[in-house]
Amino acid sequence: MKKYALKNNDIITSSSKLYNTFINEFGIVNLNFESLTIEEKEKMIIRYKKKKNIDENEQIEIEVVINLKNLCIGAYTFLRNYRSFNKEMKINLLNFTINDKKVITNIEVSFIRKNKIYKKDIFILMTPEMENNIGKTNNIQNRINIIKRL
Repeated sequence: MKKYALKNNDIITSSSKLYNTFINEFGIVNLNFESLTIEEKEKMIIRYKKKKNIDENEQIEIEVVINLKNLCIGAYTFLRNYRSFNKEMKINLLNFTINDKKVITNIEVSFIRKNKIYKKDIFILMTPEMENNIGKTNNIQNRINIIKRL
């Protein structure tokens, strides 16, 4: 579900939106709990009871703990944290300095794949010295680019 949320990052705004998008694409899905051991199921139920403040003697089935809605809530929480981390990382990159000079340039590129427009950030590390060096006519990087074009 996390992979699906990441894949649809641009349209997912809530766990219910994730749930509805998933259902629209795949329909109602039956979850298979046979791969889980009894111990794994018991641990999940215990954690669920603690999280929801449910008496530990109350009987709860694994289907109550693990269902598509709960999976979507968990996946959306993951997606929110992922977005927050990326936002902080972008800020840190853009504020990166060497000798009190910003050296990261951000370029947003867009492209179309399967009739869907994607926008991505590209970060370029370039010190002022590097920028000056690229502009020189005797720069080996310029000569390599000219040779590649020929």
